[in-house]
Amino acid sequence: MADCEDHDPHALGASHQDDAAAVASEPLPLPLPLPLPRTPASDLALDPGPGHDLNSTHHDYILSHLLASHAYDLEVDSSSDRSQILREPPDRSSDADSAFGSSDANSVTTSLNSQVQNYRFEFGRRYHAFREDQYWLPNDEDEADRLDLQHHVWRMTLDGKLFAAPLAPDIHRVLDIGTGSGIWAIEFAEEHPSAHVIGTDLSPIQPEWTPPNCEFWVDDAEKDWDFGGTPFDFIHARMLILGMHNWKRFFEQAWQHLKPGGWVEVQDVCLPVQCDDDSVAPDDALCKWSHLVHEAAAKGGIDTEAATKFDKLLLQQGFANVKEECIKWAIGSWPKGRKQKQIGVWTHENLSQGLQGISLALFTRQLGWSREEVEVFLVDVRKDINDRSKHYYWVM
Repeated sequence: MADCEDHDPHALGASHQDDAAAVASEPLPLPLPLPLPRTPASDLALDPGPGHDLNSTHHDYILSHLLASHAYDLEVDSSSDRSQILREPPDRSSDADSAFGSSDANSVTTSLNSQVQNYRFEFGRRYHAFREDQYWLPNDEDEADRLDLQHHVWRMTLDGKLFAAPLAPDIHRVLDIGTGSGIWAIEFAEEHPSAHVIGTDLSPIQPEWTPPNCEFWVDDAEKDWDFGGTPFDFIHARMLILGMHNWKRFFEQAWQHLKPGGWVEVQDVCLPVQCDDDSVAPDDALCKWSHLVHEAAAKGGIDTEAATKFDKLLLQQGFANVKEECIKWAIGSWPKGRKQKQIGVWTHENLSQGLQGISLALFTRQLGWSREEVEVFLVDVRKDINDRSKHYYWVM
């Protein structure tokens, strides 16, 4: 086994102590393959009514049946053919700015204006300017395409669904923190016409067209939240690990803005990368890269292993019925099993597309590297990623 640290599989879900429920699932690197089975909301079990004790044995029994497991084992397939399962990644119809909502003047939520559109260009990539020290990845069209790809990998992981929580079919208020390209919020709004969905992000890169029940706000989730005092039925957050500095505060605010009986679901990845056999050495390029990302992020106040602490933070905040689930995303087509292999192929694509964007700003600003040093190093990392004999995976 490589020096890349090993994590035991785990998974998350939780509920508000005075009757609110929350689920924290964990993430993956993302792309899109074969048609995905869609599970209609009516097929999902409902949150128990106010007459149920969320801490009772009966409710634990309900939860064990409502929250299906999406975990699986990874076994090496020596005969797999990557070309047999590749599909084209999804197209973006538009990454133009959308109409954004805003709250009152005391909120940090910012309406669409010159500040948030005054993008910064560096290394041939575009970065957001609003609170630019909070997030290291680009916000250009290439990154938006990657985020859409990643979203579809998540849907594969969740067997075609957008979430793991047992939501009511007629859910009303939904919040998507760090909405990125906006694809999750848009698809949720389309599949749940009863819901009013708000997606927040530091960058206004979402499409111009949105369903009438979906809106996007430019907002810093690490500042005080202000959504007009009306709580949410469901709060969703995914892949914020390289942007969130204070997860304790995040869960505090989720608690304050969640209705009793509501759910929160968090999905994220853990770095460094993992390997369970001797196919990877500690000085292999991808292993070194992932440790450098961990080191550079730590210099900026970010813990890339924060997802391993989500269950503890949820319980400390007072959430009940915390369900944690750990999923392994293979990097490449090396594992057995159709689903595992497809996720591995698209995880490979997701990482390949995101490698430069993740590395450039982080390594140059936090580690003092030059752009040339980063690009030369990434040549070796790409070669390592493409080596099918290496059995790398992410813990999500």
